[in-house]
Amino acid sequence: MQNAEAPQGISSDNANANCDATDEASADNTSASPEASDRQDTIWPVRHIRQASTWDCGLVCSRMLIEACGGPAVSEAEALEVAKRFGVLDKESLWTIDICCILNHYNVPHTFCTTYTGASEELKHESFYAKTFSDDSIRVNQLFADAATNGLEIEKRKVPMAELVAHLRGGGLAIILIDGCKLRPPTWYESIFPSAESDDTGYYGHFLLACGVDATGTVLFLADPASQNPVVKWSTERIDVARTARGTDDDIILVLRQDGS
Repeated sequence: MQNAEAPQGISSDNANANCDATDEASADNTSASPEASDRQDTIWPVRHIRQASTWDCGLVCSRMLIEACGGPAVSEAEALEVAKRFGVLDKESLWTIDICCILNHYNVPHTFCTTYTGASEELKHESFYAKTFSDDSIRVNQLFADAATNGLEIEKRKVPMAELVAHLRGGGLAIILIDGCKLRPPTWYESIFPSAESDDTGYYGHFLLACGVDATGTVLFLADPASQNPVVKWSTERIDVARTARGTDDDIILVLRQDGS
């Protein structure tokens, strides 16, 4: 763990990548409360990796997390091969439970919290999911049905922000599914990935790896696969809006680091 006044120790896998450098995530400004004045920022070192296409943010988050927890440096091809063993098709569609299967394969203990244990039929009407929903829903529902047999720990509940903040302060990391359009306009993603598409309502599913929290407990530090910056900052309020948006099912994967730090 690093306690610092500014994000440090998070190196970039692709520091010179061509990306919009005007990251709104450089963050909502907040001031410290008196009761938090004796605290410092808590930031866990993560090797930042950029996503290569519109769909692999979840795959990248799993790779960053495995390595941060003391596991091997997993290539994208290796992670994708593991995901395919659990039924991921060549349709560039990765669900949160697929990430859990990858983490499980690499022996990373975790808890998957969600408010819907399966593929919600409501999502088939969302254009972001519609193209692959028919095939995805069958395998995703089966993965949920087989979760206990496969050793996956799933809790049907919403994780309060206060719990997430305490988790990060206590040595944890978290992969969060968000509606990216609640943080940045669709044009931001389209400027990086020309084929990026939000749905008719502006939804853009995106995964982030939460790796720390500031002294006030009101700003999160995150490794964002879409950003060229090794670490970005967003207020807990903005992240709460993005992670509880329609289409996310409040999905979050909680992990305690196993490297003894």
